[in-house]
Parts: sequence; C-alpha cells; structure tokens
Amino acid sequence: MASKSWELTESPKRLPSPLTSLGRADGEGLSVTDRTSVGADVDHDLTLEVFGQVEIVLLEFSNLASIVYQLLQQLLHDFRIAATKLQTKRAQRAALEE
Repeated sequence: MASKSWELTESPKRLPSPLTSLGRADGEGLSVTDRTSVGADVDHDLTLEVFGQVEIVLLEFSNLASIVYQLLQQLLHDFRIAATKLQTKRAQRAALEE
C-alpha cells in the first residue's frame, strides 16, 4: 500500500491545517504552533489576532447598542409626548361636541 505524504506529519488521522503547516495566513512567516488534546493544530499568533479582532467587534457592537438604546429612549419619549397631545385634543374635541 502506497504511503501518502501527509501520513508522515504529526497528525496521521487528518491533513494538516494550511494555516499552521505553512505559516501565518498573512505570509509573515512561520508562527508558533501547538496541538490540543484532541490533536488539532493551534496557531497562537493567529489565535491572539482573532481574539483581538473579536474584542474590537464586540466593543463596536457595544457602542452601536448604546446608540440604538439612546435613540429608542428618545423615540419612546417623543411617542409619550405625542400621545399626551393626542389625548388632550380628543378631550377638547369631546368637550366641544357636548
């Protein structure tokens, strides 16, 4: 039976990850890799980069949610004012009809 080249790598059960076996995806050269308890490749530099990007996205989402909350609070305030004005006009109209 012919031996496949990927069977000579650290994980004979699956092909190595292209990100960790060839270096970083951005082409900055090789990066530190490790293996998890289940045999998956771990690229620590890439992991830190991803977590940094996730943190930025979450902060931006938090800022957006805060702005949306403020806008909804203003909208609720405006609707309450409009409802009060409408009730006043209805009461005045009802008083004139009597």
